[in-house]
Amino acid sequence: MNQSTEPYRELMDLPPTQLASTCHAVGVDGCRSGWIAVVADQAGELHAQRHDTIAELWQACRHARRILIDIRIGLLEDSPGRRACDVAARELLGPARNRVLWPPCRAALKAHNHTRASRINHQYTGRGLSIQAWSIMAKIHEVDPFLRRKTGARPIIRECHPELCFAALAGRPLTHTKRGPPASTSDWPSSPGIWPYRRCGTSCPGSKRGSGPGNVSIAGGSVMSAI
Repeated sequence: MNQSTEPYRELMDLPPTQLASTCHAVGVDGCRSGWIAVVADQAGELHAQRHDTIAELWQACRHARRILIDIRIGLLEDSPGRRACDVAARELLGPARNRVLWPPCRAALKAHNHTRASRINHQYTGRGLSIQAWSIMAKIHEVDPFLRRKTGARPIIRECHPELCFAALAGRPLTHTKRGPPASTSDWPSSPGIWPYRRCGTSCPGSKRGSGPGNVSIAGGSVMSAI
């Protein structure tokens, strides 16, 4: 086992038919091949699944008490300024504030390229759109209409900022990024038994090319903050 994978342990898996009856809390991260869900069952054990769509994930995990997803929900319509939750998250993270992206307004979701999306975002909010925010537009565009249609999912599926989840578990903002293991043991929290890197594996059973340990660790950190 090399240094980059040492913080992880093997991840056990449950088939989707069992997930629906065992979900307690779920952390979700988008990947190129769909969505990675790390599920905490009633016993506190963590299990990972990959789903093609957010609708498929909801069907498998709809009995969960809470589903925390690393995607922007509740977009601005046509008002200038920033969402209060993003401002608060950046303030709490201090020097790591730039890890929280400013999301697009809802009208920008219709754009087919970054230039057009940034122009629309500026028109409605007075600000452009970063290339990083553009990179997750497809995921936002999948979740936004789903939640607008599926009103029963709204109380369960909530937006989260994994950087804040990790900071809460560690007791401080991390010095490394959310997609990689800590550079040194000084960045581990005092109680490593609750740390998602130690509770989650390096891959997701059933995953395809386009998902990896970063997606699993982000989803794992989100679900640990919900338990």
